Amino acid sequence: MQQHCYTHKDQASVAMCSTCSKNYCATCLSLIGKVKMTCCTECYALVRKRTKKAIFRKWLLTIITALAAIILFLATHFGIDILENWSIYFILLVGFVIFNIIKIRQFKEVLITQDYGS
Repeated sequence: MQQHCYTHKDQASVAMCSTCSKNYCATCLSLIGKVKMTCCTECYALVRKRTKKAIFRKWLLTIITALAAIILFLATHFGIDILENWSIYFILLVGFVIFNIIKIRQFKEVLITQDYGS
């Protein structure tokens, strides 16, 4: 039996939304991210909103971590002994900043969309 689009009842569905599992036509669907996940307009709006919030939180965490690394480096440079083995903590903080920047780039890839028919 032919499935019909959830929004356009007169059109045949071409795929199911990966999020809500409803059938949609090519007009209603988008392909998101590198994995080309099919997503309807409403679900994509939710995914986009959640992804933007996650990106903001990651940037905030990255900035705080970078500031901590800078403070640790400057304090040690000016002779204030905050921590023993400060270089280990500094390397860990810098590594964490780099890791977060990589994760932010991966989150941004989710925001890339393409029409289903393209």
